[in-house]
Amino acid sequence: GPRGGKPVLVLHSSSASRPAPSRLIAALQAAGFRPFAIDRPGFGLTDALNGVADPFAGACDDIRTVCAHLRFKRVDVVARGGAQVLMHLAHQSPELVGRAVLVAPDPSSRSSLAAPGILGTVKNAFRANTALIEPITRMLVATLQATNVRDLVLRTVRDSPPDVAVMKDARNLSDYYRGFQMFLSGRVGGYVREQAALATLPDPPAKPDAGHWHVLIGARDPL
Repeated sequence: GPRGGKPVLVLHSSSASRPAPSRLIAALQAAGFRPFAIDRPGFGLTDALNGVADPFAGACDDIRTVCAHLRFKRVDVVARGGAQVLMHLAHQSPELVGRAVLVAPDPSSRSSLAAPGILGTVKNAFRANTALIEPITRMLVATLQATNVRDLVLRTVRDSPPDVAVMKDARNLSDYYRGFQMFLSGRVGGYVREQAALATLPDPPAKPDAGHWHVLIGARDPL
């Protein structure tokens, strides 16, 4: 809600699921928008797509189904990562996508240099051998189950002062934890497929008219 607000689809990143940051939701609602979010295939409790080469393109079917059910003819989008999904959706259904804000969109792993540190090491491993993505992911999930999440997150982003400040806020950390909590069930198929796609598949089609789109990238980025 609110039901009378202009609908805004909140796309989750590859390392999260549909729960969106509570401050983002509150800000959108206060501005008169109606935010909504869904899990992509293989995330949360959603079944994976079998036989689909591009998980980002395949995810658009569910978005269209939900929009049709809710009678949304056109939606604005906030993409937290998830840029490839938005690009495919705009290509497949241009009439559905209105304004868009892309927050820290993931470049393809083929073309981007990984930063040093834990996340950079993991990204390099994924790019070098996609067969390593699932076992490494399951190892990281097991670490999350046995570790103080706050300490682990702060160590991971320690070289990015803005991220450290964000994660020291208890509400933000709680939202972050809630976003990846479903991975603890062992359902990591969606993440594995999307990470493999970032390393191997061509970029999605370019959007010829993106004058009403905005990209937000911080000066510091752990990745």
